[in-house]
Amino acid sequence: MVMNGLQELAGVAGGAIVHPAMVTDEDFAQIKAPVLALPSKDEPDFSKGIAQAKALAFGAQCELVRFDDMFHGFCGARGDWSNETQAKRANDAIKLLVKFFNDVSTSASL
Repeated sequence: MVMNGLQELAGVAGGAIVHPAMVTDEDFAQIKAPVLALPSKDEPDFSKGIAQAKALAFGAQCELVRFDDMFHGFCGARGDWSNETQAKRANDAIKLLVKFFNDVSTSASL
């Protein structure tokens, strides 16, 4: 849904995908706003997709941070927040999300 929105909606400041499903490298070439990709060990690499996004006008704001020590869903309903390691990694992802959305919303309003 996020990638579709970034491809089709005007006026979107940016979007983020956390342990994304049904996303391909090709999806990144079509976006119209910055993206933050936070895949787990269970998702594809997305390096090629991010490289395509970085070639776009807003590419400096696109970022890929892998969570290779986490599983699909770690930052959502499948996460065990009572597990110290999982909670820390989910909080790491949330901090990245907050920074990303702060950055893109600030630059979009200029």
